[in-house]
Amino acid sequence: GEVVYRNTIELPSLPSRAVLDLGDVREVAEVFVNDESAGVRMWPPYRFDVTDLLREGSNDLDVRVGATAANLFDKPRDSGLLSVPRLLVEE
Repeated sequence: GEVVYRNTIELPSLPSRAVLDLGDVREVAEVFVNDESAGVRMWPPYRFDVTDLLREGSNDLDVRVGATAANLFDKPRDSGLLSVPRLLVEE
């Protein structure tokens, strides 16, 4: 299955660089910023450069985390965001 985490972040100005660090994630994560994909990660580090996807003001953030088929063949594993994501910015 898949779970979608949604949030809106407000930026008064654009940073020179911004990286979204999801921290501890189980299994596959895809990030969307303002409906544009920032990429997919299947293993750590779950970091995404979102610099070019951000805009001043309101930004919609979706993180989609899906379990793999391994849960069908083995003991079920935890999946989802297991830590608090952080937006790391450079001014």
